[in-house]
Amino acid sequence: MSTPEVRLAIIVLNYRTPEMVVDCLDSLQGELGPGMVTVVVDNASGDGSADRIEAHVARSGYEGWARVLRSPVNGGFAAGNNLGIRSVSAGNYILLNSDTIVRPGAIAGLLQGLTENPSAGIIGPGLEGRDGTLEKSCFRFPHPVSELIRAAGTGLVTRMLRRYDVPMELSQVPVEVDWLAFACVAIRGVVLEQVGLLDEGFFMYYEDIDYCQKVRAAGWKILYWPKPRIVHLMGGSSNITSSDHSRRRPPRYLYEARARYFSKYHGGAGLLAANALWMAGRAISRTRELVEGRQPVARDREARDIWTNILHPSEAAELARAPGGELGAHASAREGAVEGVTVRVGPGAGPEHRQLPLGDRNANPEGIGLLELLREDFATHDRNLLEPGFWAVAVHRFGNWRMGIGPRVVRAPLTVAYRTLFTGVNWLWGIDIGYNVKLGRRVRLWHHGTMVLSARAIGDDVHIRHNTTFGVARRDQSWKLPTIEDRVDVGVGACVLGDVTVGHDSFIGANAVVVRSCPPHSTVVGIPARPLVRSERSAGRPARGPVAFRTPDPGAKDDQALEEVVVVVIDAERKS
Repeated sequence: MSTPEVRLAIIVLNYRTPEMVVDCLDSLQGELGPGMVTVVVDNASGDGSADRIEAHVARSGYEGWARVLRSPVNGGFAAGNNLGIRSVSAGNYILLNSDTIVRPGAIAGLLQGLTENPSAGIIGPGLEGRDGTLEKSCFRFPHPVSELIRAAGTGLVTRMLRRYDVPMELSQVPVEVDWLAFACVAIRGVVLEQVGLLDEGFFMYYEDIDYCQKVRAAGWKILYWPKPRIVHLMGGSSNITSSDHSRRRPPRYLYEARARYFSKYHGGAGLLAANALWMAGRAISRTRELVEGRQPVARDREARDIWTNILHPSEAAELARAPGGELGAHASAREGAVEGVTVRVGPGAGPEHRQLPLGDRNANPEGIGLLELLREDFATHDRNLLEPGFWAVAVHRFGNWRMGIGPRVVRAPLTVAYRTLFTGVNWLWGIDIGYNVKLGRRVRLWHHGTMVLSARAIGDDVHIRHNTTFGVARRDQSWKLPTIEDRVDVGVGACVLGDVTVGHDSFIGANAVVVRSCPPHSTVVGIPARPLVRSERSAGRPARGPVAFRTPDPGAKDDQALEEVVVVVIDAERKS
């Protein structure tokens, strides 16, 4: 394997925290040397975060070392970081929370730690609060007995069972630990190749513990390296771990992740034991609260929530896990493509490990109600009630909206209504778009024939013409579905097949068959279609007349030269 040109890639994950990301980027200014870059992954925030961050990068002159990568869906902490890692091939990576401030010298200190400790696969810095107080950020692996300690909240129980107590004592010197908080960690690129990426079955929480388990099992050490310091605002990016939210009821995905973790490493019996021991510990703490008037130890409704997914603990939080099992620890590395950049990634990073939405919640665009959304869709379809495309989109919106209604028994009549309407649209006009397809705003279906739109996600302002098919490329790979980013124009009869991504502002020609991912601003034509990427000398001017493009040679490997072809491209402005 050749040495990557990028020495260090810092991945910053954003979900509706643009101000924090801006502060984080400002703290990185002057800390990065040659061969170091920062990728800010926006996890489909939908609030303009990505635009605000991009504007700050441009305004501050950070373009040389920072860029924004937009995810079409919010797949969670693991999925967002994986997307960033796949977008750049680097010797080392730092995963950095958006609610962090980098102290001077911290980045260099982490790299020094990796250099001085070749047996360490992951290194974590000292995390401190706003006042400079060092936080606990190194831990022992959770065990069912750990749940007894946590729920009891009693010093005597903790002292008796100290080896099962998850938090470790603060240390001023480097120390090997079981796992580190992923608010900031440095990971070797070779570890990612050997072990694979983070398990996207964890939507948020426990993915850091799980990954450290796999890294240690592969023979690497996890090292706490306290000299470099990172300010952690504790929960600013998740609103769960901050002190004022510590006893509030957390989202369901925390307990889904907990169930997944305990069943994965201790089996179903271990999960039951963890819950039983938690209940025993809670009996101790509750007695003390009643007798001594103490503040509650447990979170709101925790006694009920710990039984989340008890019958199906291996189910992925928020997303359905694709077939294929765990990320193979010893599978050979392979090539992956993100936004037209070919990178070498570890096992499990390929598209076959991306998950599909369960369809168990309202996935309509956020920040807009159902009626307002339908009015917008009606306007998008020329305010014409005879447009089949409008009715197909309206039924899709209704199918998602009903998932936000109470228990299943309450929404049962709505489900019957949705299925009837969906079947009617399918029979009358041949349009098939299930409610579990994440559909953006102002999507226009130009319908004069059958449409099968089975996709992971379709972005905002997408125009799709008749006889179009989005779907699987192989019957035995039903989880591999395409992603269509914002402002894509899909021509008549086009097919987009498999786990591919069509980049934003692209044009797919009539009858094109797309089986490979296309970077943004592509013009895609042919059978099978090949992405045509504007060459450097033609970038920045309107595409009129003969224009030089580059297209990947199907027979090329690694860094072989790209062949250059000449094509004729119509005016890039969409006319619909």
